[in-house]
Amino acid sequence: MTWATITTFIGFAGWISAFVMLFIIPVNRKPSSAIAWLLLIFLLPFLGLLIFLLIGSPKLPKHRRAQQRTMNEFICQTVAEATQLPEQDRMLAPQIPARYEPFVRLNANLGNLPAFAGNAVELLPGYQAAFERIALDIDHAQHFVHLEYFSLSRDKETEHVFTALERAVSRGVKVRVLMDHLGSRKYPNFKQTRARLEAAGIEQHLVLPLHFPGAQFTRPDLRNHRKIVVIDGAVGFTGSQNLIKRNYFRKDAIYFDELVARVSGPVVAQLEAAFITDWYAETGILLNRQAAPETTLALQACGDMLCQVLPSGSGFENENNLRLFTT
Repeated sequence: MTWATITTFIGFAGWISAFVMLFIIPVNRKPSSAIAWLLLIFLLPFLGLLIFLLIGSPKLPKHRRAQQRTMNEFICQTVAEATQLPEQDRMLAPQIPARYEPFVRLNANLGNLPAFAGNAVELLPGYQAAFERIALDIDHAQHFVHLEYFSLSRDKETEHVFTALERAVSRGVKVRVLMDHLGSRKYPNFKQTRARLEAAGIEQHLVLPLHFPGAQFTRPDLRNHRKIVVIDGAVGFTGSQNLIKRNYFRKDAIYFDELVARVSGPVVAQLEAAFITDWYAETGILLNRQAAPETTLALQACGDMLCQVLPSGSGFENENNLRLFTT
């Protein structure tokens, strides 16, 4: 076989591979992403195909997706049991306005969480004021506090949240903390923050901890960006704001404006469902009545808002948030 024949064969194989990817890449992928991958593979067939095989999938490994499915089943069962209680019918099985019904049904199919009525929502646009409100509610905690953040740092601006957590532990409140590994470790106080949490008796775990290629390999580009606080199952916080100083330790003059929602009512249980899903993924422990009796929730109406949580991320089979936004 001549060198020219080998070269022709390699080139032909490359273009055949690129053609086959036309039928693989667009499946369950947003158009802009699919076009970018196809351009790369057509321009650089072998290199593009190698890069796609390494990082092209937006999904976590099979065992992580299996954990998500396990939690989906648990959440479905829990919701079904809760909606059988007659005194909670109006909250947990409300009448959905026709305008919103398609979106509510889509969200429920994707995230297994229905819309709940009877909630109160307060928007907190002030960066430091949000921290102060979280700390204030933690100081009223009697049973448990759950925190989960993409970026978590103990610094001058967040210090009073951490001291509130320490006070809660001293009162006998169970505090659990999750932080994304890559999202938190790049900031100066990462080791000191974890050391202070451990010294205070706060149980903490890294979300999607980085591992070298192997059975436990975690890709650095697939992260968990949730920002959730749940206090006694009665009050919750979520939004765009991480638990970190407002300039993210930048040396320029850029500061970030964020929005946090403080919620109360039965929808807090849905934020808790997102937290316990990630806790199960990192620890293998399901925070149910047997493993964590302090987390038993009493669902009570606190307002007149209709709310629904749609969890999303690489553990799900679909891009949940993208599908909602598109719809």
